[in-house]
Amino acid sequence: PTDPLDALLPVQLVDRQGDWAYVACSNGWSAWVDGRLLVSVPQAPPAAGQPLARTADPRPLLARAEEALNQYRRAAQDLAEGRSDGES
Repeated sequence: PTDPLDALLPVQLVDRQGDWAYVACSNGWSAWVDGRLLVSVPQAPPAAGQPLARTADPRPLLARAEEALNQYRRAAQDLAEGRSDGES
């Protein structure tokens, strides 16, 4: 009997024998798996418990989105009230 590994479980290739691959899993398990199903990733996944990275301030983007939405609302209102033909 076999138990499938989670498809998104990070593993490290330890050994290969033909189509079989021996992997060390990030959850502490190790297993022989069908090596043809392994997918290489360009970088290691982030480890749990690392501090969160600082991201850019979203407020300028939110302000631009709000202004675009307001312009759309005004245009839709003008169209609904007959002040615009939708072409200009």
